[in-house]
Amino acid sequence: MTVANFNAVGRMAYNLALQLHGWQGTKAGVVETLEAEGYSELSMFMRQSGSAAIAKKAGGVASVALHVPPFSVVQATFAA
Repeated sequence: MTVANFNAVGRMAYNLALQLHGWQGTKAGVVETLEAEGYSELSMFMRQSGSAAIAKKAGGVASVALHVPPFSVVQATFAA
């Protein structure tokens, strides 16, 4: 899944919690983040790699938490 945060006015990060109903795949995934260093046409992106754990919440629903920095694109990949 891919999530973008283009809120250039507020310049706020968002913490996104996703519920994965019926998830039967792996317990973790790979997260790639491209975060803009600024807003000019010469601004570059910083690339960050990490992981995200999938946790079972009350009721047995799997969920994952993603941190989405301002002016960025986050891609999370989970194997089924």
